[in-house]
Amino acid sequence: MNFLLAFFIFSALTLGWGIPAYNTTRIGEVLENSPAEAVGIEVGDRIISIEDQRVQNWAQIQRAITLNRGKTFQIKLERGNEVKTLVVTLQPEDEILGISPFIEPVVGRVEKGSPAQRAGIRQGDVITAINGKQVTQWKDVVDEIYSHPGESITVEWRRDGEYYKDTVITQMKKQYDAQNRVVEYGAIGVSAGFTSRKVGPLQAIHYGIKQTWERTYLILRVIQGLIVGQI
Repeated sequence: MNFLLAFFIFSALTLGWGIPAYNTTRIGEVLENSPAEAVGIEVGDRIISIEDQRVQNWAQIQRAITLNRGKTFQIKLERGNEVKTLVVTLQPEDEILGISPFIEPVVGRVEKGSPAQRAGIRQGDVITAINGKQVTQWKDVVDEIYSHPGESITVEWRRDGEYYKDTVITQMKKQYDAQNRVVEYGAIGVSAGFTSRKVGPLQAIHYGIKQTWERTYLILRVIQGLIVGQI
């Protein structure tokens, strides 16, 4: 029931708001046991092309992967000063390749009355560290906050060249995992910034299935705090 509810929610939100459109080809996460991990794709890689089709943003990567589902295809990527070509076989039953975009740790939205707002965090601020640990992408911010429900954490951020630091008590939120068990996670009321592109009903349904599968997988790894979305 919760799986179906999540599917309908993701599909409806996608139809209304569109799909997040990240202007990057840099990989921020590679899921364990995914086709991407199996062929050696790594965090930090920049995708240049898929089947000789050059890509310039994450939406183009998603479209190219969708077109090659059920096929064996080549992904050309940049790793440091090297250019590598990897051969990927994506089976028809493989819903995802298993990669997520590198998202800068820039605050896109702050909830009214949230712990983040009370601490003085604003839209456009760049999160630089959580509990003294430097963060380089939004996933790092999520991991740290998610794994400290109802706890006191130290948040550091930058705004217009000035640096700020404050202690924030995270909200304790709950949700169900795939086994209908209640899991707790931390949140401070911020989300990453992104633009979006409008899609039709069929694309919204496909995206809803994809996001529901990903969220189910991520919830099962709650200890690592791997969840995408608002924190």
